[in-house]
Amino acid sequence: MITVDQFMDTKTRLANKQSLRNIAWDTGHSRNTIRKIARGEHSLQGLSENKPRKPRAHKIDPFCDYIRKQVSEYNLSSERILPESQVMGYQGSIHSLRRFVASIKAESQRLAAAVGSVVSIVGSSSPLIGRPRWRVACRLRRRLG
Repeated sequence: MITVDQFMDTKTRLANKQSLRNIAWDTGHSRNTIRKIARGEHSLQGLSENKPRKPRAHKIDPFCDYIRKQVSEYNLSSERILPESQVMGYQGSIHSLRRFVASIKAESQRLAAAVGSVVSIVGSSSPLIGRPRWRVACRLRRRLG
């Protein structure tokens, strides 16, 4: 893998008419790599390769809303959801369904943890009620990190 600095150094050496062999020896890259840079075929020159990829279609995509509903409302496992979704036309594997259900559950746990910390700070049973404002602010900063 060639870095941008190495690429620019090689381009400068080629512009100064150094031989391919000397550049390859000095940089530690093969002569074929140096030739590609000289011809303009190296991937650092084609910036079109660095475009973000289009999102790929997955077999589970048409069933995402249904699965989210089943997990959030009924807390069903992927093994319980699979037969129902196969009747609806899902042709993917149990493994991809498990990954998707695990991501949904992790997302809901992160959200619950974030909401829980705010509720515990703002709640009526908070030890911060009745204290001067500056002390409340200092304790909130310490708790929120």
